[in-house]
Amino acid sequence: MDSKRHLSQIEAFLLTKYKIEDKLTLDNLKEAQKVRLYSDIKGKTYHSKLSRGQEHEIANVKASSTWPQKGNNQARSEGNYCFLQDRNVLFGQEGQCPHCRKHRKTVDHLATKCDRMLEHDYMRRHNEVVRCLHLLMAKKYEFTRSTKV
Repeated sequence: MDSKRHLSQIEAFLLTKYKIEDKLTLDNLKEAQKVRLYSDIKGKTYHSKLSRGQEHEIANVKASSTWPQKGNNQARSEGNYCFLQDRNVLFGQEGQCPHCRKHRKTVDHLATKCDRMLEHDYMRRHNEVVRCLHLLMAKKYEFTRSTKV
């Protein structure tokens, strides 16, 4: 009985939070969450640029992410695209990497080459994933009954 009351409270909360008029179904909930997420993104200054670009009639988000892999880009063009990416993501700020202070701050360096970030941030994320996998395997083979990571 308590679980029924608890689920009804969750349903009422979801109906109120996402302003769902119809009966609550999984499809309605997913659609309402998507609408709310997009409206939140449109309200942010820098994120709204992406959403405005998606609404343009000639923009194709899926195709825009596949053409660099399957297109016939020349090295010079790819260099120009990397420059534009650095300018747009880093807002034209010049300077050194804040982590290693050895290399220029670029998206490529920050994403793949910064040794300090590899040692700290990437290793931390890697360890979190391994910890989750370890717990899943331990539960699957009944080594532990713990549900905490």
